[in-house]
Amino acid sequence: MTLGLLAYHIPNWRYLTGVSALPIFLVFLFYPFIQESPRWLLTQKKTQEAHAILTKVAKWNSRPPPT
Repeated sequence: MTLGLLAYHIPNWRYLTGVSALPIFLVFLFYPFIQESPRWLLTQKKTQEAHAILTKVAKWNSRPPPT
């Protein structure tokens, strides 16, 4: 639906291609800042890394750290 709406408002196909590729470009741009999932880390037996990430998230949310 979003692509159809964009195509309605952006009639030039070259601009439409650029605009529709923008979200994936942003993902690649911010990829180094995205942390791994603590749930995935636990399934890979990396409990210390998962605990460190959860502690950082708790601190960011002004919550007590996990035990």
